[in-house]
Amino acid sequence: MPRKGSSRKSSRDCLVCGGETSVAHLSIDLCRACAIFYRRCASKRPTHCRANSNQCPTGKGLNCKKCRFDWIERFTGQKHESETLMVPSAEVSTVIVATPHRSPIENVPDLGQPLLERLRTQYRSMCHTRLMSESYARGGAPHPLRLNIDDPPTYPANYQSMQAGTQILLGSLLEFGNTIFPEFQGIDEREKWDIVTEFFYRFRTFEGFHRANDRFPENTQRFLPNYTSYLGPEVFFAFLDTMPPNADLQGAIQYVTSSKLRRADTEAGRKILARFNPHHEEFLAVIALMFWSIDRLIVRPEVTALAEKYTNQIMRELHAYYRDVRKLDDYATRLGELLMFIPIFDVKEKCKEHYEMLRLLNIFDDNTFIYRLQRE
Repeated sequence: MPRKGSSRKSSRDCLVCGGETSVAHLSIDLCRACAIFYRRCASKRPTHCRANSNQCPTGKGLNCKKCRFDWIERFTGQKHESETLMVPSAEVSTVIVATPHRSPIENVPDLGQPLLERLRTQYRSMCHTRLMSESYARGGAPHPLRLNIDDPPTYPANYQSMQAGTQILLGSLLEFGNTIFPEFQGIDEREKWDIVTEFFYRFRTFEGFHRANDRFPENTQRFLPNYTSYLGPEVFFAFLDTMPPNADLQGAIQYVTSSKLRRADTEAGRKILARFNPHHEEFLAVIALMFWSIDRLIVRPEVTALAEKYTNQIMRELHAYYRDVRKLDDYATRLGELLMFIPIFDVKEKCKEHYEMLRLLNIFDDNTFIYRLQRE
C-alpha cells in the first residue's frame, strides 16, 4: 500500500528537478528527493538565489535551493508552517512573520465557483467592454450587431487610438480585478492602482501577442496593443501622421528603426506563444498569475497573503485541469514553460525607457496619460 500522501504511478519526470519518479509525492509529480528537501527546509526556507534572479528554471540543471523550494511551493499550492511572508521593499525583500489577525480583505465570502470559470466569464465581459468602448471612442463605429467579440473589427493604430485604448484597458483591468477577486475591492486605493499598473504591462504584451497569433497568423510582425487596433511595419508612417505637430518625426523614425521594441521583439514573442499554443484555460491561468505577481511592490502583509492565496488556487486548478480535463500524466515541461511566461513578458522597464524616449521626441508630453502612468 502506498503511504498516505503518495500515489503509485508509472515513471515520469519530477515537475521541479526533472528526475525520474514513479510516485507522486505531496499529491503532485514530485520525486522523493524534492519532497525530502521541501520538508527539511520548511522551518527555515532558503533566501538566497544562486543566480540573483529568483527565476532559475525547473529541470535537471536546477541547483538553486531557493528557487527549488519556491517551485515546490508554487506547484503544490502550500505554505510552510511558520507562515513567513516576503514583503518587498525598495531594495531588498524583508522577512516578517505574520501574526494572527483579521483584515477586511479576509472577510469576503467564497464565490463558490472555480477560479478558471470566473476568469472565463469575466475575461469575455472585459473584452466586450473594450470592444464597445474603443469602437465608439474611434468614431464611426459599426452597428452594434457587427461588434462581435468572437470576430472583432481591427484597424491600424494611430496616436489617438493608442491613448484612448490605454485608458480603457486600465479601467477594464480595475473592474476585472474587483470582479474576479472580491477581496481586491477592499484593498487600499494606492495598492490597488500599483497592482493593476504592474499587471498592465505584462497583460497588454502577452494578450496582444496571443491575439495577434489568432488574428494575423501569416503576418508575424503585427501586434495588438489595444483590442481593436494593431501595430506593424506597414502602419508606422501612417501612425507618424497622427502624432502631435511639434513631434520630432525624423528623430522618431531613427529611434523606432533601432529601438529595443523593434519588430524582431514582436516576432520572437509571437513565436514563443505560437510554439506553446496555449489553450484558453492556460491563457486565463497565466493572466491570473500575472495579476498577482507583485514581488516588486511595497504592499501590506495582508495583500501579500492574498496574492499567495490566489496563486495557490490557480496552481491547484491547473493541476486538476491537466490531469482531469486534458488527461495528461506527464505535464511537467508544459507547466514549467507556462510559468516562464510571467518573467518573459515582464516588459515594464523596457516600456518605461521607451516612453521616456518618446517624451524627449515630443511625441509624449508631461500630460500624456501613459507617460504619467509610468512616472507615478
